[in-house]
Amino acid sequence: TFKGCTALETLYLGDSVTAIGDSAFRGCTSLRAVTGAAGLTTIWGSAFKNCKVLPQTPPLVNVTRIGSAAFKGCTALSTVELGQSLTSLSGEAFMECSSLVSVSGGASLAKIGKSAFRGDKCLTTIPACAYVTSLGKFAFRNCDALLAVPTFSSLQTLGEGAFYDCDGLTKVSLGSKSLAKVGAQAFRGASALKSVTIVSKKVTKIGNYAFCNAKKLKKLKLKTKKLNVNTVGFRAFWHNPAKMKVYVPKSKKKKYRSAFTAHGLSTSAKFYTYK
Repeated sequence: TFKGCTALETLYLGDSVTAIGDSAFRGCTSLRAVTGAAGLTTIWGSAFKNCKVLPQTPPLVNVTRIGSAAFKGCTALSTVELGQSLTSLSGEAFMECSSLVSVSGGASLAKIGKSAFRGDKCLTTIPACAYVTSLGKFAFRNCDALLAVPTFSSLQTLGEGAFYDCDGLTKVSLGSKSLAKVGAQAFRGASALKSVTIVSKKVTKIGNYAFCNAKKLKKLKLKTKKLNVNTVGFRAFWHNPAKMKVYVPKSKKKKYRSAFTAHGLSTSAKFYTYK
């Protein structure tokens, strides 16, 4: 490999190259261009980690696997176009890419791993994620410029801290009817968040601190009837607005008021029912 080769500035990969191995170009801090690689299908873990001046990835059009921390710390990356055959994005794949603004493509993506985009403070645009079933722990934590997210229409698991401290988010509407769990700290510290809608009737758990310190959260809409005082996590609604509006199924209004206030929601919060 060329790991730690600080003199390497340009790289041409022949079209017969199908995989880039673990840590192959890790720490090549002068690498500015990767060309060729039309046949590339696999990028293994840490392959380009800390290539700090690399402005774009190799072609990802045919890539089906991007390994853990593959582009972590690539602070010059500004845009990424994921291939249409990619189904899983491993943990920390693009973590701490501080100049990354836009991620597109990835139509077949089903899983976004732990801390995949964590700390990408300039990120404003992410893929439609229509087939994503799992968002890993801290997947988008500290993505401060992210103003909106897709509806994640196939989402089943919203991981712990997935949008923790995403200070730009103002509105979230999760359209998946299969979502079963809102992970601990999922929206903790999302300081601009004003509205959250979760349409799934299968939600059985809201984790500890899930909405804690979302200090502008004025409206929460839930359609599930499967929550109770034991499945709403510790301080899930701690430091939310005193007069927050909560919309719940009619048959659960009284029980949900009791359960939510037991876990931090102000007793001044207003509860409404769906018609």
